[in-house]
Amino acid sequence: MISPERQHYERDGVWYDVPRPDPLAVVVRGAILNALAYSDGVKAEAATLLNVTMRTLVYQMRVYGIPATDERPGRVATGQPPRKRRGAGLQVSRLKKRLKLVAKAGAA
Repeated sequence: MISPERQHYERDGVWYDVPRPDPLAVVVRGAILNALAYSDGVKAEAATLLNVTMRTLVYQMRVYGIPATDERPGRVATGQPPRKRRGAGLQVSRLKKRLKLVAKAGAA
C-alpha cells in the first residue's frame, strides 16, 4: 500500500510515479458521452449500454452539462434533421377545432 505522503513507488530498483485517479465526475461524463457517440445519439440505446434507465440518463446529462441530442454538433454534422415533436401543439389545434364546432353548433 502506498502512503499518502509518497507519490512514488519502487519496483526492481526503479522508482515510478503514482498516477492520480481521475475525479468520478470526469469518468461518468466521459462514459455518458462515449455511450451517446456509440449509439449515434439515441438516448434509449445509450441508457441500455450504461445499464441505467432512460430517466436516469437524461438526469445525469443535465447534471453533467451534456446538451440534448438536438443541440450537440454531431447531430448537425450527420445531416439528420431534428426530430419533430408532436405534443401540446397538436392537442391545442384539436381543441381549437372542437371549439369552432361548438361555436357553430351554438350559433345555429
